Amino acid sequence: MQQTKIQIGLVESNAFNRETTVYALTSQPDFEVMFAVEDVNQVPPGVTAPDVILFCAWYPAEIFGEELSMAYWRIRMPQTHLVLLTANKIRAVIEVLANQGIEGYAIRQSVSTQALFDIIRFASHSGQALCQASKEILSDPRIETDLTRREVQIIHLLNQVGIGNRKQVANLLGVSSFTINQHLKNIFAKLDVSNLAEVIEHGRALGILESGMV
Repeated sequence: MQQTKIQIGLVESNAFNRETTVYALTSQPDFEVMFAVEDVNQVPPGVTAPDVILFCAWYPAEIFGEELSMAYWRIRMPQTHLVLLTANKIRAVIEVLANQGIEGYAIRQSVSTQALFDIIRFASHSGQALCQASKEILSDPRIETDLTRREVQIIHLLNQVGIGNRKQVANLLGVSSFTINQHLKNIFAKLDVSNLAEVIEHGRALGILESGMV
């Protein structure tokens, strides 16, 4: 008897990543890609609900909104299981989605392609599969990826005075440039970025540049 394939819908904004992800998914004999679109608004309205939708987004809010609600998808495709591939490592965000019953959660840079395939397979059978990194973040209180108030302050100031003005930020806060560099090192690690431009971009995506806190 031929094995029933797991039908997958893909939402990935980056065209190259979308193409390579489709290629990777279709390399699995038990996967079938039903659709691959740039954003959620392009999901065909009359499409047969797939077994799994794989959302690829740097931050969950890009898919589920600022309130991180999965209600829309639970209503639109109640039988479809939701898997998120994201850069987010903030514990509170993972907790909100896990508590709503998201079937799959995978953190970029910490999950292998094979592990992602396994998460999709497990999710398709109504189980909840969290990648190892997200499990560790949830279970170990010593792992803290949330930005501190001072780190948010620094991101705000860099956004205001320009990312090339670390010394000015240090002067505004009354600390040394060395202290600012140490804070930036922690920020880079928490946001999983390698430069200040990405810090500002991630700050906007997280919504922390809209709070007005300085």
